[in-house]
Amino acid sequence: MWGGIAVVAVLCVWSVAQTSAGWGYALRVLTPALALGAVLAAAPLARLAAGRARVVALGLVLLALDAAARSFFLPQDFRASSPELLTGRWRDLGESNDAAYRHRLWGILATEAADRGIIVDHPALHAVFSALHAKVIPLVSPQVAFLFSKNPRGKPRGI
Repeated sequence: MWGGIAVVAVLCVWSVAQTSAGWGYALRVLTPALALGAVLAAAPLARLAAGRARVVALGLVLLALDAAARSFFLPQDFRASSPELLTGRWRDLGESNDAAYRHRLWGILATEAADRGIIVDHPALHAVFSALHAKVIPLVSPQVAFLFSKNPRGKPRGI
C-alpha cells in the first residue's frame, strides 16, 4: 500500500517538470493517478473509521463540500478556496467569463476561418463562435475524424 502511495507521489512530482503549464496542469492530467491514490488512502482511513465512524463521516462530508465549492470556479481558477464562496467572489466569475468571451480575438478568428470552420472543444467557445456566425465544428464531429485516423504508414495524421 505505501509503495503505491509513493508511486503516485513520485508521478505527481515528476509530471510537474514534464509539463510547460506548471503544477496545476500537471495535476489535471494526473487524474487517474490521483484516483489510484484515493483508493490506496482508503485502506488506512477504513482502519481509522472502525471506532470513529461518525467523526470520519463528518470529515468526508466536509471534504466533499469543500470540493464542490472549489469546482464552482473550474476551469478558470483551480486554486480557489471554498471560503471564497462566502465572500461573494463567485458572483464576479460570470462577469469575468462574459468579458473573456467578448474579447476581440474571437471575432478575428471567426473572420479568418470564414467558411472553413473552427474546431472547438468547449461548449462556451461553441456558443461564442455561433454568435459570431462562424462555422463551428465540434472536436468530436465526424468532419474532423481524419485528424485522429492513421495514414497508410500507421502514424497519426494530426493537424
